[in-house]
Amino acid sequence: MIVNGGFENQACQGSYCIWNQNNFQASFLPGWLPNTEIEVGGGTVYNSKLVNTKVIELDANANTCIKQKLSLKAGTYNLNFDWAAREGASLSSNGIQATINGQAIKSVTASDYNVHTESVQFTLNSDNASA
Repeated sequence: MIVNGGFENQACQGSYCIWNQNNFQASFLPGWLPNTEIEVGGGTVYNSKLVNTKVIELDANANTCIKQKLSLKAGTYNLNFDWAAREGASLSSNGIQATINGQAIKSVTASDYNVHTESVQFTLNSDNASA
């Protein structure tokens, strides 16, 4: 369902790249859309525990979000994602909220710099969703 969920398909050639709505092209990070800006980079740039992975920084220059348009049928789904707070940044600025059709389905608040896996089940009562 989710395209490029591990951010492995991306155009960044450096340790990290920041794109905003004015210079972003769909080929830079297929499947994802920035809301204000999007920063992608090697995991260890942000947290030493994120080895051999690409990640999204949701607070590049200000709190931001990323979006993906999904075409889902009515039914029950599971959303799983890994996250970690950025080392050296205040834990209070490292919260995450997952939404479907504008409604929060999962909110997390950082209490440490470890890698966490979150799972949430949600139900759609009609076809199509935006996440």
